[in-house]
Amino acid sequence: MGKIKRELTTFLNETFIPFGLKISRSAMLLEFYREYVEFLNNDMVYSHPYVRCACGSDKVFNYGIPKNNGRYFYCRMCETSFKEPVYQREWNKTYSICGTENPTNDFWLEKYDHLLRESRELPIIDLGAGYGNDTIYLKQQGFNTVSCDYSEEALRRLKRLVGTTPTMCFNMLDGLPFLSNTLKTIVANLSLHYFAWYDTERIIEEINRVLVKDGCLLCRVKSIGDKEKGASQGTPIEENYYDFDGKLKRFFDEKQLKNLFRGWNTLHRFEHSIIRFGKTKIFWEVVVRNR
Repeated sequence: MGKIKRELTTFLNETFIPFGLKISRSAMLLEFYREYVEFLNNDMVYSHPYVRCACGSDKVFNYGIPKNNGRYFYCRMCETSFKEPVYQREWNKTYSICGTENPTNDFWLEKYDHLLRESRELPIIDLGAGYGNDTIYLKQQGFNTVSCDYSEEALRRLKRLVGTTPTMCFNMLDGLPFLSNTLKTIVANLSLHYFAWYDTERIIEEINRVLVKDGCLLCRVKSIGDKEKGASQGTPIEENYYDFDGKLKRFFDEKQLKNLFRGWNTLHRFEHSIIRFGKTKIFWEVVVRNR
């Protein structure tokens, strides 16, 4: 137990978060104890909804703590331990081969300039920065931006594209490493539709936690009408949530969005489409304020 505490302390002390934002150590400790107690007292196989072992099994225990942006897992099928989820390696591979050209931007944030300007004194969080479309746009408009992603390779590529820029690598399932009520604006463009419903709700709760009152979330998520991008395809896991050969994707209808953002003030919610990589992508665009 003492060794694990020391590992947690080391992780917290070595973590650098830009713009003076500091990680909530008490929240991290609480999360660690919750996971640790579950590991000690649960002898049943726990099917993790997001992480797979290299053997392909999702029958894994999460028995560790966030350390170097990854948790520790134990696979009950092949009886091995691993730190880096396979899914993260797949994202790293995707971004490592996508070149160094600036990504195509459809300037969807342009019409929300009046909302973005509310965050002139605080950094805007690009949650799931990916190819860097929104980070590049925000920096061109003069906003302080922190680019966050699960893939280290995506963030390395983004730094090559825009030069020196603050980045943070973490898994949204581990929570958002920001103090409560410290941010005004979060952008999440096509990054919130990879999770089980329970985890999606947890992530939205985390976003709500870190935003100040009347803070804004501007997001886009896949629509059930996005047939060319896999809606209603693959192995069903939950309603509108599918497994595509180990890759998990969620598609939303309006009813689910209303449910997800109950308790928020909805400023905009509409279905939209763009052409990306030669195919039509249909998604929901949602802008909400917390209360």
